[in-house]
Amino acid sequence: MGLTGIFNINAPTTMNRCFSELARECALKPPGWREHMRACLTQVMIYLLRHHGGKIALPQIGNDANKLAQLVPAFDVIERKYRTSSMSIHEISKAACVSEVYLRKLFQQCLGISPVPFIQQRRISHACRLLRQTESGLKEIANASGFSDVYYFCRVFRKVMHSTPGNYRSLPETHFSH
Repeated sequence: MGLTGIFNINAPTTMNRCFSELARECALKPPGWREHMRACLTQVMIYLLRHHGGKIALPQIGNDANKLAQLVPAFDVIERKYRTSSMSIHEISKAACVSEVYLRKLFQQCLGISPVPFIQQRRISHACRLLRQTESGLKEIANASGFSDVYYFCRVFRKVMHSTPGNYRSLPETHFSH
């Protein structure tokens, strides 16, 4: 991938987990696999920008690189707080030192979606991991994923993953094995 010196395949990092999940989702294609892969790729991008931004030579894409760099503080806030329901667009825009309107514009230009769906995808990705790896109830998983209302969690989960949390969890284990 051209990440020599940046990514150690044997290290237990966010990158390693994300690449494993990407490979699994691509191979098995369970319900919502595209959205889950998008969330994993976003995590990889955030990790690379945060930890190795100075080492990666981006192609000359002009102003888009500057716009993406403006979003790094927003990504930091989202990554630190997506598990809490108290995170707000105002807080994210304040961290990025831009207005809420401009934050939405940056997200749309750089990622093709607005901040709210981006955050929802990140939360649902976390919920998918909890559904696969724990026996916790939906209310606990919803709370641990930043949703204060289990019914809203189920609606968003179904919208993003094209499956209910219960159906997703009951898929055979072979859908999620490495």
